[in-house]
Amino acid sequence: TWSASYNPTKAKPDEYQAIFSPHQAEFKRCDGDISTNTVVSLSPSHKLEIRKVILRNNSKERKQIELTSYMEVVVDTFSAAVSHPAFNKLFVESTFIKGHDIFLSKRRGGNCSDSPYMMHMIKSEEKLSRNIEYENDRLKFTGRNNTIQNPDAVVESLPLSNSAGFSSDPIMSLRACLDLEAEKTAIVYFITGVCRGEEEAVRIGDELSDVSRIEDLNVNFKMQTELELKYVDIKSAQFNAFQDLISPIFYPSRYYRGPRESIRRNWENQRDLWKFGVSGDNPIMLLRVSTIEDIGIIKDVVKAYEYFRINKINVDLIILSEAKYGYMQELDDLLNQLTTSLKAFDENKEKQSLFILHTYQMIPADIDLLLTVARVVFTEKTGIYFRTVKETVL
Repeated sequence: TWSASYNPTKAKPDEYQAIFSPHQAEFKRCDGDISTNTVVSLSPSHKLEIRKVILRNNSKERKQIELTSYMEVVVDTFSAAVSHPAFNKLFVESTFIKGHDIFLSKRRGGNCSDSPYMMHMIKSEEKLSRNIEYENDRLKFTGRNNTIQNPDAVVESLPLSNSAGFSSDPIMSLRACLDLEAEKTAIVYFITGVCRGEEEAVRIGDELSDVSRIEDLNVNFKMQTELELKYVDIKSAQFNAFQDLISPIFYPSRYYRGPRESIRRNWENQRDLWKFGVSGDNPIMLLRVSTIEDIGIIKDVVKAYEYFRINKINVDLIILSEAKYGYMQELDDLLNQLTTSLKAFDENKEKQSLFILHTYQMIPADIDLLLTVARVVFTEKTGIYFRTVKETVL
């Protein structure tokens, strides 16, 4: 028993390699006689994630393979899920569309017509040894006192219950079983995404029944990614740095936040941000600048903000000007010049998410507040790479 990447089973492979590209992530591993190559990509035309699992039997004997997926269903905003995880689960229900082998989950209650559906399906040209199985209950999948590192359904090869509907701890799990002949290769696609209803899910499922269309999506997404990076003029080192920043934006780390003393002193709250026009609903990045000589870090951070907004990562950027008297105007002119022609803004005219503030207009408590609420604080010293932070962690 092993997983396509290292987690969640943490089974030690004979060989392992992870390759990250702008358009995909690839995980290669070898466990005994079986080589597994998993390519994770996105669809440019649908809200879908595509996991292509390539299996090769390197032995002289036929092997029976079970491929089982697992995900915990949220179908809500990140903040809502984190605030009330147990309560949130009570409003999720699922259904399995037989004949199309599509697993759907949605959130009930409120305005149901606006609630999105989570969809999960398996596509393959291989002949499966039995029908696709499905499971929507975490306890049935893991077993009592187990975790997803060693779930009973996988370790003991127990059949999934093929249950849908309501579960107090909902998951989405699908299983495909196949016989892999000696020295042969098989490809199975696990597709996960969001749709508006059963009709759209069936339409997408039928469209992707031809696996050549799935391959076309991967090629098209690669082209789109390359054009996007060229459009925003992002270099490979910058791209890697932007990817590293996504984790502390959603999962705050003390290594990226403001000074501990400022956080300790702070006594203000979200409501005190409103006087600056900042709602506080989105994660905040804070850039501290004091002179036009900081133009390098200013350009990098603004480009990171631009990249995040283009990719629908809702993050606010506050540029805090700490310029001394006599240098404020030239720094303001530079900041205005760099922020007035961003490619992140379009005809949708979203509410403001980039703010230029000045320390001379604030009291010390306001500055402490900004340094406290910001998930990532940039300075000339940290840059966008936070090399000193990474050295400290290591």
